[in-house]
Amino acid sequence: MVLSIQRGGDNMPSLDGRRRPLGPGSCRKNARGVILSAVTAALLCLFGVESWGGDASAPAAARPWTPDDILLAERASQWAVSPDGKWAVWIKTKMDKEKNGLVSDLFLTDLSAGRARQLTRSLEKCAAPAWSPDGRSIAFLAERPPVKPEESDEEKSRAKSLKQKDKEDEGPQLWLLALSGGEPFPLTKSARDIGSFQWADDDTIVFSAKEGKSLYEKELEKRKDKTLVVDDAAHEPPVRLFKLNVQDRKSARLTDNADFISLWRVSPDGRRAVSVHRQSLSYDWDQKTPPRSFLADLSTGEKRELFAGERLVPSAVRWAADGSGFYVAAPYSTHPQYFQAYVTLLYFYDLKTSSLVRVELGGANGLEGGPEVTPDGFLALLPEGVRLVPARFVKSGLSWKRSDLAGDHVRNIFDIALDRSGRTAVYSHSTASRPEQWFRSRLEGARLTGAVRVTDLNPSYQDRTAARTEIVRWKGALDDEVEGLLYFPHGFEAGRRYPLLVAPHGGPLAADLDRWEEDYAYPQQLLCR
Repeated sequence: MVLSIQRGGDNMPSLDGRRRPLGPGSCRKNARGVILSAVTAALLCLFGVESWGGDASAPAAARPWTPDDILLAERASQWAVSPDGKWAVWIKTKMDKEKNGLVSDLFLTDLSAGRARQLTRSLEKCAAPAWSPDGRSIAFLAERPPVKPEESDEEKSRAKSLKQKDKEDEGPQLWLLALSGGEPFPLTKSARDIGSFQWADDDTIVFSAKEGKSLYEKELEKRKDKTLVVDDAAHEPPVRLFKLNVQDRKSARLTDNADFISLWRVSPDGRRAVSVHRQSLSYDWDQKTPPRSFLADLSTGEKRELFAGERLVPSAVRWAADGSGFYVAAPYSTHPQYFQAYVTLLYFYDLKTSSLVRVELGGANGLEGGPEVTPDGFLALLPEGVRLVPARFVKSGLSWKRSDLAGDHVRNIFDIALDRSGRTAVYSHSTASRPEQWFRSRLEGARLTGAVRVTDLNPSYQDRTAARTEIVRWKGALDDEVEGLLYFPHGFEAGRRYPLLVAPHGGPLAADLDRWEEDYAYPQQLLCR
């Protein structure tokens, strides 16, 4: 048996609900490591057990789980629904044996028919697909060179070989793909990595990147000096915003800041941007000099500081659909300096009154990740034990009314994306005993209806038997409730003695949820064989 322990109270998962080291956007903490101890099955009677999963007397797997089942698993993420709600573009990630690493490609799903087709076939990583406002194009990031049509197969092979040798000097660039068809083509060929991007209108993309190479860097290149100096703020190039004309592929600088923009979001009309500027390269570790936040007019370059004097470090920013203001997710901790254990609170900044209002979420555990904006408010995933509660919040003035979602799969939804109208939803559903798949549904008020599965991830799992799981609870050292997931051996027999693997951890870094989480570090299905 494998017992995965999650501490209750102020815990919160990362943005996508998976285990993740502490950082912006991840805020529910959990502790795990591995300890082996032999106990009898009767020990389970000490826990308050809530049944969840398959039959306890289920037979062993028809075909046993293997390391390849875990290491080569397919995963779907970064879903973006087209403005008209008819299509969704997403990333499928899997391991590639030949490359000995992860491969990520774009897929396009017809949400009416439920059929998907692969858009890219690169051995490099694709990420962050985003629809143009008119729904005719998809921009995305990719780490691969353009293939010249006139090149011979030998030349292409040579170029690929050279690219592999010089891979450490390359990074993601912006690419564009027309929905009508054709090959993707690069929009940027920058010497710097493109950090993140957003469509401002049908012909303009705003992106963040480090400024061009300085004289100091060029001198280092001449000397072939590849020494990496950690926390070298004096020579670290600033991260700024740029705008790109999609038609002629020319870019222009939008900001002239001397610091490092780490998070930003453009308003729906493309006129303004909220940006978070790091002042220190070591803030993640010492948390002494916090970032500063600004609201800028992109046409004039004028900006004003936000949240001055407040202990507020945004981890996510989302503009309201009508552009009247924006939502800010930010960590909260009672510690005067560190955000090492915290919950994420949500605020709304109203442009008309220049005021910041806290959004009451109706729970003590805060918010998971950032809100998914709707025309009348937003959707949110709210931590509650080993699950997340999906809820809809409707805005009225500067207050919000919460309604928990009902309908298909709502007990185990861990990621969700909407179209512009807020009526078409795609979401991830799984349990600790049921592998992940994605579904399309209609959002009618606070109810999901007509769910249709739109992925076929890991079809080889169909002839495997997943371990039964139960949620167990007990009192911790501080008399708070600790919640964990108990995995039963395949072919478990009641009354028989089994060893118990207990998997806690020494620090507040992540969370275990009642979702399918099998990886090289924690292969529960292999341990339960």
